Order: sequence, then structure tokens, then C-alpha cells
Amino acid sequence: MIQFHETGYGRKFFNHEIPELNKNLNRIADALEKLAMEKEKVEIENEFDNISFLKSIKIDKVFSIRVYNSLTTSRNPKYNLFELVQSSETELLRNKHFGVKCLWEVTEFLKSMNLDLDMSIEQIEAAKLKNHTTIL
Repeated sequence: MIQFHETGYGRKFFNHEIPELNKNLNRIADALEKLAMEKEKVEIENEFDNISFLKSIKIDKVFSIRVYNSLTTSRNPKYNLFELVQSSETELLRNKHFGVKCLWEVTEFLKSMNLDLDMSIEQIEAAKLKNHTTIL
């Protein structure tokens, strides 16, 4: 430890200023820790899981009534985007009242999000989704 010259000012410094400086440094350290925790929380909130995000988007929110009705009344109904992107074109075209117009609407929307039909789970997780904040 550094030794200071024993003077009246030195004694005053040790008795009064050091505890005050220590208190202020502790306040600064606490504030920095709190700021780092808030920054980490924001970063975690900004990262999102593609699969859970696509499961949360319901078909009725993004497509026309025609597409919604044909997708939900089929033998293998689709209620969210996660189920939809795993379907193939031929599977969708087998649905009653699901034609080329509906297929075009679906593919255009998926392209706008950087998705496609007949995607595997690995492809969905790796996809960099676009416009994800404008949907909700």
C-alpha cells in the first residue's frame, strides 16, 4: 500500500475523502452493472426464435379470407405460418378451393419474409426473416 506523508491534510483525506470516494465508486459500479444487465436484456429481446415466431403468426392475420378458409378446412389444416412453410405446393393445391391465385398470394407473402414452401426445420431456423416486426 502506498504511504502518504503524515500531515494534517493527509489525515483529513484518509478520514473523510476516502470513504466518500469509495461510496461514489460503489454507486458507479452498481449503475454500470445495472446498465450492462439492461443492455443484455435488450439484446436477448431483439433475438427471436424463428420457429416460435412463425408459430405465433396466425394465417387469418396475413392472408385473405379465401386462402384462410381453404387452408383451415382441408384434411390437414394449417393455422399458422410454421405449418404452412413446411407444406409443399402440391399438398396445398390438393386443398378444396385452393388454386393458383391462392398459391400466388401465399408464395408472394413468404418471399417477402425471405421464406419459401416445403422448408425443413433447419432451413427455417437458418432463415433471416424480413419484415418480422410489421406483421404483428
